[in-house]
Amino acid sequence: MPGLNIRIHLQMLDKGARTLQARSNLSNAGTKHLEALRPHLERIAPVKSFTVHNTGASPFPEIVKATREIGRLLGKDAAADALIERTHETFETAAARCGLLRDRRLFFVSFMDPHHVRVYGRNGIFQDVMDRMGLTNAWDRPTNGWGFATVGLEQLAGVGNSHLFYLDPVPPDVLESLGRSPLWQQMPFVRKARIDRFPSVLMFGALPAMSRFANLLAAFGERDAG
Repeated sequence: MPGLNIRIHLQMLDKGARTLQARSNLSNAGTKHLEALRPHLERIAPVKSFTVHNTGASPFPEIVKATREIGRLLGKDAAADALIERTHETFETAAARCGLLRDRRLFFVSFMDPHHVRVYGRNGIFQDVMDRMGLTNAWDRPTNGWGFATVGLEQLAGVGNSHLFYLDPVPPDVLESLGRSPLWQQMPFVRKARIDRFPSVLMFGALPAMSRFANLLAAFGERDAG
């Protein structure tokens, strides 16, 4: 804008660099897709990344390890330990609220289109949370390193005593199409009205996402118990 004099003080620049460094250190994505940004970020501040997903194994141990390392880097060891402890407490208290869900086999899916879903299982945080809450995942077949498999709807059939949760967001017209699908109408969880829309949870997240998932599950358990 004409007449606007913009001055950048070294103190402000230094503060911005420290903020960026903290934000970079707090990033737990650890994905190769973000590594391309490293050279650009390193011109501004030191960068630390953590590989916690797509390891072909449970991400939970790596998430805990990364949390403790971030706490050390920021001089917040006690805060990191407190976050880990609160997460374990959330699993315990949420598990006690799950009611009838304990006796069911639970599907967690994201709709890709009216014929395919991404179903979540081993190697992902949803499985890790369910394991710690004593819940049973209906999908016990292989997944990729990220903890999901993309399959046709017919792969969800044949699982008795199941309950399906589908995560937001849902592509347009999917639910309407499913309402006209004979295959979908014959699914055990549809016939028993055990199907729910599940609020969005960052499936590639860390401890806060895991706590959110646990509490949301507990809320559905309490609803069904009522």
